[in-house]
Amino acid sequence: MTTPPRKWDGRAIAYAETFAGQCAHAIEPLLGALDPRPGEALLDVGTGAGAVAAAAQGRGGVVIAVDPEADMLELADVAAPGAVLVRAALPSLPLPGVSVDVVVANFVLNHVPDAGAAVRELGRVLRRVAP
Repeated sequence: MTTPPRKWDGRAIAYAETFAGQCAHAIEPLLGALDPRPGEALLDVGTGAGAVAAAAQGRGGVVIAVDPEADMLELADVAAPGAVLVRAALPSLPLPGVSVDVVVANFVLNHVPDAGAAVRELGRVLRRVAP
């Protein structure tokens, strides 16, 4: 099995100046729907330049920001200081099972080769809340 090319490898600044703005409109409605509580662990998969991570921190979340690209994580570190930065990609996250309260993957699943495996991995790390 070959590793698929990474679309944003070495292109963090170009991403931040273009595509990130196109994704930004979804951040507040997304976080509003998920309603993360202060102190909850929020996993931002495909953090890119860190816009979702920064918005989640603004709501009091403890953020784990994941991206496969080191230069994206450098931008995320500036946008969301204090976030835990993890270099990884779906569908294989180096996180323990049931370790986060909220999962966000803003405009990410369309970039992974196996969306089903990616969703299963997100479910693996998500804590279950009793109804």
